[in-house]
Amino acid sequence: MMYLVIILLLIVILAIIYIVSSRKKATSVPSLQTTQDKNADIDYDAIREQRDDLPRAEGKFGSLILEEPIPDSIIDNQIQSQISRPATTLHANNMYYVTYELFLNNAGMTPIDFRSLNIYSDLSDEKIIYKTYTGSEIIDIMREFKSPVAPPRDTILVPGMRYVLYITLSFKNKKDIPSYLQHEIVSQNITMKISNVKVNSSIGPTISPPVVGERWLATNGPSNDSVHRRTYFLANGRVYYPELYAVDWIKLDESGKNYTGSGIKNEDYFAYGQNIYSVLDGIVLETLDGIPDNTPNNKNINITASNIGGNYVLVKSDNYYIYYAHLIPGSIRVKIGDNIKSGDILGLLGNSGNSTTAHLHFHITDDANSLASNGLPYNYTSFIKYKDVKITDSGAIIGTETEKIKKQMVLENSIINFPGY
Repeated sequence: MMYLVIILLLIVILAIIYIVSSRKKATSVPSLQTTQDKNADIDYDAIREQRDDLPRAEGKFGSLILEEPIPDSIIDNQIQSQISRPATTLHANNMYYVTYELFLNNAGMTPIDFRSLNIYSDLSDEKIIYKTYTGSEIIDIMREFKSPVAPPRDTILVPGMRYVLYITLSFKNKKDIPSYLQHEIVSQNITMKISNVKVNSSIGPTISPPVVGERWLATNGPSNDSVHRRTYFLANGRVYYPELYAVDWIKLDESGKNYTGSGIKNEDYFAYGQNIYSVLDGIVLETLDGIPDNTPNNKNINITASNIGGNYVLVKSDNYYIYYAHLIPGSIRVKIGDNIKSGDILGLLGNSGNSTTAHLHFHITDDANSLASNGLPYNYTSFIKYKDVKITDSGAIIGTETEKIKKQMVLENSIINFPGY
């Protein structure tokens, strides 16, 4: 009986303790009126002034606030990087140029202040930095992926945007080219390692010229900011740069003009009707004929992926695919399956397809699909280059001094004499 009384007393005591504790918790919760009173004491103007003092990124979406410092882990997780193809190497001007694209995506919600890019290799005993891009240098090579022409206003990586950096590194000696290149981005005093790229140091095949004669201008030829270099195509979920080393060959006269008379007829242009030659032995894989020539400075047909090259010939030579475009309709002399030799005439230079004046579009790629492929470098057996050239709106000013060059590529806006066959 005594034990039962004690147990009952303990139950009563525990119940009293629980009730008292619950009342204390209830009285500690502020009423709605109390919360409003506390908020009334906050100086919102002061907060706005503090936010106005924070660094801002002015971009196409307006002013974005950079609330530094941002934790390292957040910044690291925001940047996604990608390399779409191995770097390739061209030989020109007695130098070696390694070319590739680096894609960056700000996958987070915070703008990133992209301050510098280090390109280096530490596969040997020491870390060798080959190039550091900062400030305006970054703006020169960086574009929004969807708009490869217009430069960005600044180096701020906007959330949700994808960017591409067009990179070309120069080397005096081929032996100094590394097999891999590594990358570091410095952003808001944080250094991040991103994608590596494999370097292919092969400078490609040695070829004979696709045209012959004097004063051929390498319009849109290889350079880091030419139209061809930055033209991409999307296919099979990948990004391709088929025109990476493409050239639009235009013929000039001694005064530097590309036409005579009024220039309203294709026949007024010095390049029109010139023979187009096979640059290597190979087999004809594709031809297209029947596309009409355009009237100069006009396009007479709607341009599609199938007719962009106008009348063309595609030749396979080993693992190289050679593309000759914009030929005169009815002038193609070869057919699919023909075995051809270097120097064979393929057709006549015209103004068909995606063309406004007579020229030969020429490039070599790594696949038979002339668009879903990547451009490859090549070298001419020999050519004569004019040393002093100035390109103007009305033509070119050509000096008289020349130099003979062997087994190298021709760069953008060079003027060349090609030997005959």
